[in-house]
Amino acid sequence: MTDRGGTWAFPYAILSWFAMAKSAGAKCVLLNVGAGPLIKPLSKYFVRLALSLANYVSFRDEQSQVLAKSIGFKGPSHVFPDNVYALQLPSLNTLRPDGKTVGIAPMPFPSDPPFDNKTIIYRDVITRFAMFTSTLLERSYPITFFGTDIGSDPAAIQDLREQLRVHHGIDTRPYETVYSLDELLEQMSALDYVVTCRFHGVVFAHLLNKPVLAISHHPKVTHLMQALGLSEYCVDIRTFDPMDLAGRLDSMVRNRRTITTQMSTSLVRYKELLKTQFDELWPTETKESNPLTRGHVS
Repeated sequence: MTDRGGTWAFPYAILSWFAMAKSAGAKCVLLNVGAGPLIKPLSKYFVRLALSLANYVSFRDEQSQVLAKSIGFKGPSHVFPDNVYALQLPSLNTLRPDGKTVGIAPMPFPSDPPFDNKTIIYRDVITRFAMFTSTLLERSYPITFFGTDIGSDPAAIQDLREQLRVHHGIDTRPYETVYSLDELLEQMSALDYVVTCRFHGVVFAHLLNKPVLAISHHPKVTHLMQALGLSEYCVDIRTFDPMDLAGRLDSMVRNRRTITTQMSTSLVRYKELLKTQFDELWPTETKESNPLTRGHVS
């Protein structure tokens, strides 16, 4: 729930959908959503009104819940893990105890800034990504590029490959975009370590129990890494130092067993929480205690 794209983008759209749903007699659920940034007064009003129309509200982190309360939402709400954690994975061979392959997923940053020097900032980010990648190759880490956003990540990967070729004399294999979740999970299952900027890049790494190093572009990424107990493996995309990042990856390799055990434990807990939540909202046998028993759900 954000006004990053403008007040008349998501805030207005979700309010419109909920208003139409309520007028049609449907129940409305905001299920484990994130929130922020919300800056503009009208955006806050639209979001607050949409929240007030919902029959059930849950957020994917406490920070989002606090933000909703700060803009005036006074209704009941809950905190549960992101819905993707309920995903049932296909059978994948993800155990590679001695592997060192690092998957690197750059992203365009900033994507839609309110200033004119976007190109300068983006080039700086890609330059630092290239320095980091070059350092890993010097340390004999096999490298693979991947992306979790098929709309914009391939272009960032291509720019990173070009930066490596021109400024570091390193040729890398052409990147082939994947177009399905199954393909992405299969690609990531072949990795031993994940370096990603995106929230769901961290989530997918967690689902596959891959130690993950996050280059955070948004507080939601930082908050998730904190919740996983991996704060020392999270840096800010605006300020990260390539050599420091390489050092953190070396530390992650040394502590791999501890990290994967910790991630596995939290994954089981997240899945159990979502199962409990979904069973309460949509029970299979009885609907008497369900807050959404009457009417359709939007």
